[in-house]
Amino acid sequence: MSDETTTLLRVLVEGDARSVAEALHADVVFVQGDGTEHRGADGVVAMFSGSDGEVRYAVVAVESAAVRVELTVPGIPGAVRFTLRGASESGRLVRVRVEA
Repeated sequence: MSDETTTLLRVLVEGDARSVAEALHADVVFVQGDGTEHRGADGVVAMFSGSDGEVRYAVVAVESAAVRVELTVPGIPGAVRFTLRGASESGRLVRVRVEA
């Protein structure tokens, strides 16, 4: 199950809106680093589509049921790194949590 979850988390980071929507369970819960929860696939897709188009995300490491992500913004030196840890059922993400 962790390989499936890792693959789906990669889609969440690197995929287009359609593939992201297909990777999410209808009742997915996404928990941001500050504890804010987004519930449902539509809400999670909307959260990502509302991100600034200049921001770039890349998977830089893969762990069991988790991916390490690097966020960069053109023109700003450095990067922010965080981990997305998740759980999946039947080929869809049911829970995703951001960890510092």
